[in-house]
Amino acid sequence: MRLLIGATALLLVLPKIALQCLIAWHHGRKISIYVRECAGKDMQRIQHRTVLVANAPLADFDVWFLYLKGEFDLIGPKALDFPAAACLTREGRNRLKVSPGIITPFQVKCASGIAHKTESTVSIEFAQSANNSRRLQLLFTRIAQVMLRSKSKHKQLSSPKSLELFGLSLSNVTMMDSITRVMNSLNRERTFGAAATFSFVNAD
Repeated sequence: MRLLIGATALLLVLPKIALQCLIAWHHGRKISIYVRECAGKDMQRIQHRTVLVANAPLADFDVWFLYLKGEFDLIGPKALDFPAAACLTREGRNRLKVSPGIITPFQVKCASGIAHKTESTVSIEFAQSANNSRRLQLLFTRIAQVMLRSKSKHKQLSSPKSLELFGLSLSNVTMMDSITRVMNSLNRERTFGAAATFSFVNAD
């Protein structure tokens, strides 16, 4: 499966990169390769290369070679530079129990609008409970996000302010809106003595 996914991705990516490099060379732009050392599973050193055109990243195709070699995984924490990984706390090093990923759990959460924890916390939690079903869940979520985003370019998706679910009326609000409502309720309670109860649906 790894060979099939990695080879397919490279077949799609490499021709595009080759064409862009050819265009850049034709226009006299500088083409170079930036190499950085990343920390892999159990602090394994990984040489990660990125193609640069006029000092701007062109493509991160090397992750697919690293994926084929087994140094990267399809789903996993963000790859850290080796010096940064060496400075992690004992708890922070838990993220190194699994290989870094091409798709990260934090990236999926950000795209879903539910990234209320830091990248480090999300990565540690993923590494501690990583299994195939969790990886599949994140992969399918990411695929759905990409598909919906491509559709939203042509059609504006609706986002209702409230909705009915099992006879309950739910307010569709952001984290900051929720906090504002709670704070406003506290201010009213001090003034009028009226208490309020708030319940939250776990978006995860």
